Amino acid sequence: MIQFVCYFFPAVLALRFDKNIGGSKSKDLFEIVTMYVLYVILINAVIYIIFYLFAVYRYYYFRVAHFNVSFTLKYLMLACPLAWIIPNMKHLLKKHLEVDVNVSRKV
Repeated sequence: MIQFVCYFFPAVLALRFDKNIGGSKSKDLFEIVTMYVLYVILINAVIYIIFYLFAVYRYYYFRVAHFNVSFTLKYLMLACPLAWIIPNMKHLLKKHLEVDVNVSRKV
């Protein structure tokens, strides 16, 4: 049960930060779910990389036994700032980066 909190709660925070940064644009349910899934994947992938690089035991995966109170607090202490950083990076890139694609068809 505690794994679900670690995996899915930071993504809820990221969605909330994303809404606050981007303004109150009304989004449809599909876009909200898509953003939620992307935030879950990004936040947890970054956490796994951090734990892999700096962990003592070098776990390739996390088992149920690893999710004790100490590990959960460490996980959430890393994931909650990421839930703020990732939406901010998204909006900075969206604001300052423009991609223009031109497609021409030769006959």
